[in-house]
Amino acid sequence: LAFYDACEAVLAKNLPEQWGDFLRPPQNITVLGPVKLDMDKAKSLQDDRDLSFIMESFDGDLFQALDSIEGVLEVEQNVLFDTVHFEGRLLYGIFITLVVVLFYYTVFRNTVI
Repeated sequence: LAFYDACEAVLAKNLPEQWGDFLRPPQNITVLGPVKLDMDKAKSLQDDRDLSFIMESFDGDLFQALDSIEGVLEVEQNVLFDTVHFEGRLLYGIFITLVVVLFYYTVFRNTVI
């Protein structure tokens, strides 16, 4: 709740007035131009307690999220490789069994009968 309140306070203080209500997307802006940095506001943003709370709350979250995604992909990769390895061994076993059965029928059955 404190994070949400801090976000609300920062948006209420720092969004341009022509955007209107900060809780809804802007509806009266027709052309979005390049973003310009207002140096006066940039200095005041450095001293803002709410903004520093937001920035500190998410410190390192990007790297934790990327690490989590990498872990999920590694697990999926290992499952896929294990499945492919198992299926390859199964096909090799079927091939060897067929070769032995054909060898038996062609060599032993023909010579004994």
